[in-house]
Amino acid sequence: RLEDALKIALSEKETLNAKHLADLGRISATVADELRAPLNNISMASVGCDPEIKKEIARQINRAQRVIGDLLTYSGEFRVEKRALVLKDEVDYVASQYAKAHNAKITVDIAPEIIVPGDTHRVHQVFYSLIDNAQAALRDREDGAILVHAARGANEVRVKVYDNGPGVPEKIKDDIFRPFVSGRGGDGIGLAIVKRIMEAHGGRVELIKKNNWSCCFELFFPIEG
Repeated sequence: RLEDALKIALSEKETLNAKHLADLGRISATVADELRAPLNNISMASVGCDPEIKKEIARQINRAQRVIGDLLTYSGEFRVEKRALVLKDEVDYVASQYAKAHNAKITVDIAPEIIVPGDTHRVHQVFYSLIDNAQAALRDREDGAILVHAARGANEVRVKVYDNGPGVPEKIKDDIFRPFVSGRGGDGIGLAIVKRIMEAHGGRVELIKKNNWSCCFELFFPIEG
């Protein structure tokens, strides 16, 4: 009876989560529609402004549009089209996008023979989000370092993303994967999206402690054979 009760409770929880996401999706879509027109009007009205003011307006509009996009992504339906990915190639690609724009050194320590079943676009989203967070935490450090390391086990590939920033504040560690929780100045949706993407792959993500590093996120990709 206890086992049956647990199954019913789990089913009800999944139903409530799905309803919550559906409600959030409708709200997000409405907010997006309502904000696009005024944001476009602000952009057009700034054409004759001082160049510095115009640049700042454009920056803030882009920030607002990113928040809208993140909301729609988080609340939308997640579908993954898996194929065999050479993990090192995918992480190298993401890391290469930061070569000129940021100062923190990114090291990718992944054997080229490690393969994971994954959706290319979604896997890129995961590493963009984690590296973006690390870069934000390291923006004031000259010795900023990010390390991405992977190891293959019998049934899964474990990927750790380290950085030597200030770490995640203790007060939000338990809620770090919930939407709108942020310790690094973002919109607080990125890690919630990472969690949904990993779950859509049948895996998970955790914040763990690791000696010599102030922050470490560990990803688990299930594999077969």
